[in-house]
Amino acid sequence: NRDASGISAEDVMEMCQLCSQTSLSEIDPRLSDLFLEDSDTGIRWQNILFSMKQDPTAFSHCLVVKAPGRDAMAHLFHFARDDMFVYFELCSESGKMLAANLLLREEDNLDDEINSRKFKAVDLVANWILHFIWHNL
Repeated sequence: NRDASGISAEDVMEMCQLCSQTSLSEIDPRLSDLFLEDSDTGIRWQNILFSMKQDPTAFSHCLVVKAPGRDAMAHLFHFARDDMFVYFELCSESGKMLAANLLLREEDNLDDEINSRKFKAVDLVANWILHFIWHNL
């Protein structure tokens, strides 16, 4: 189950597990209701993530793979300017958000520069989602 580049879903998921992962809601608790798995916000996450893939100015690369062993699709977006990734996992059946995490190489959560970069990335994603929802009302 490999795509054109020879990367399998298992390879991607394994690499994601090696990164430092932080929930977007943990970085900014105001987002906790937005990303709750049981939340019934009416947000069509699949549409939002598809639209994010179309915006190379905010997200330089995107990879979508089936999450191994789960009925879910993993969407991995790269922020070139901050050298970090945002990882979303959606339930294939319901389209509900199962995970929304920021992935970094660094693990030092006490570093002010890293924390600032994390908050900027979460702010970009939250603003992006808000604008998408606003323009689709």
